[in-house]
Amino acid sequence: MKKIVSVVMAAVMVCMSAAGCSGQKPAETGSSQTAAGSESVSPEGMAGAALGSVEHPEEQTYLWCSYESTDDFMLMVYEGFEDCGKMLGVKTAHVGSSQNDLTEYINTVERAISMEPDGIAVHVFNADAYVDVINKAMDGGIPVITTGPDSPASKRICNVGVENYEAGAFGAERLGEALNGTGKVLVLTRAGQNNSELRVQGFKETLAEKYPDIEVISEVSVTAEIADQASKTAAALTANPDVDAVFCSLGIQAVGASQGCDQVGRSDIVVFGFDRNPAQLELVKQGKVMGSIAQGCYNMGWWACLGLYIEHNNLLGDRNFPTFISAGVSYIDQSNVDKEIEESNARIAGAK
Repeated sequence: MKKIVSVVMAAVMVCMSAAGCSGQKPAETGSSQTAAGSESVSPEGMAGAALGSVEHPEEQTYLWCSYESTDDFMLMVYEGFEDCGKMLGVKTAHVGSSQNDLTEYINTVERAISMEPDGIAVHVFNADAYVDVINKAMDGGIPVITTGPDSPASKRICNVGVENYEAGAFGAERLGEALNGTGKVLVLTRAGQNNSELRVQGFKETLAEKYPDIEVISEVSVTAEIADQASKTAAALTANPDVDAVFCSLGIQAVGASQGCDQVGRSDIVVFGFDRNPAQLELVKQGKVMGSIAQGCYNMGWWACLGLYIEHNNLLGDRNFPTFISAGVSYIDQSNVDKEIEESNARIAGAK
């Protein structure tokens, strides 16, 4: 695995050298709007041409499909996808939906396939539900890379995400310290979402190993709706009044969990979250959420675009493509949340 990943890393270095930069974002080259979303292209295509001597990279198009397309998390992922596309000199577009509906999320991938792009990156909402549409693209000759949540049973060539088990383990260590090694925890998860399940596994197994006096007394599967998260958290706390903390395995859940705590008058509950949703960042600032593990959203998009380009242009030849690329994580608490809020506000304002 290390050898394979190093091949991709070497390709990146060629890209960066050809683009004439050292870790800096390439200069803007203009953008336009399409029905699919925001499209950008660097007509020079210097980096794209140098990377494997690809001819006319400006004629290639790569799409990123998301759900909750106006969410700050998604804006960060596409920023990375778009920036990499500019460096390579290819077209990119974001095909998304702001509707909270699984069928509509699947339809975004169907729409992307109908546009006959050179590659599609997909932010997966439900691992099993995406298998057929991802396989449809792959069987049709369109390479697919998943970002964030994965669909491991599909034919996708790679997942660019985080080490979810390890991230859950890190959360267990932070929460274990906050509880002084003893207490009872409620866990919020989402059935069918691969990353949530792995994080919960890492969290529970690490608690059992390092903090045996901390007990997970209930696991509650919630939807993406804050109201559902809040009501189920409140119900679980009412049924288990001795709960000391809530571990949230996905982005917005810490907001719903905090509201559920408020509904039952439990200001003493320690809430631990994932990701950097703006409302959640405000709760970290207020001290209502102790901290959050933030995924490398920009890295997800950047590596996904580069991976699709490498795969489409067969730049690895007969070498195997890595099945996983880590986007990394960071930890947000009151020591650095102000900077995160400032950057989030700037992204959202720029997207309007």
